[in-house]
Amino acid sequence: MSKEDFTAARHVLTALQSDEMFTHANEDSRGIRVNADSLVFKIADLATQAPSPEMADAISWMGTLVYSVSQDYGTYVRVKGGNKSVSIDLRGHTGPLPDDPSFEELTKIMQRASGIYISCSEDEKNHISAHASFLELNTGEDLGQYVNGKLKRLSDQQRQEVATKFIGVIKSEVAESGEFLDLAG
Repeated sequence: MSKEDFTAARHVLTALQSDEMFTHANEDSRGIRVNADSLVFKIADLATQAPSPEMADAISWMGTLVYSVSQDYGTYVRVKGGNKSVSIDLRGHTGPLPDDPSFEELTKIMQRASGIYISCSEDEKNHISAHASFLELNTGEDLGQYVNGKLKRLSDQQRQEVATKFIGVIKSEVAESGEFLDLAG
């Protein structure tokens, strides 16, 4: 990730951390619900524009994961970091926690907390991966591990490009969902 892209990601973080409509566990970690349909559409569009079939496949599976976890309560973007690093967790919104949840209800909440994790730093290093709890393909394979396998097949440069493009899509969606249209550029 270039310094310019990192600066743009950090700009989104700063805007999130300074606005009252973004909430999470503490002031260092803020988040917002975004429009899941719009986000999934943008991820699908990103896949169609990928320069290689391998990148398109990895991006498509990340979109599938985001779509799966967003079904019940939408998509939540959590942002954490500071001057030298930023981490973004794109996941399903977990929804309400019942007073006395059953095992099935807890499983569904954990499934919805699955998603895509991106971290980037000022020194131009970044990381993108999937994390999934109790989400399996028809074959019984863990969906998060499957997506991570697709990402591992990409070169370092391709993974950097996917992470940068994902940050751009997330930045745009956060801007639109939070009416921070000045961030959308």
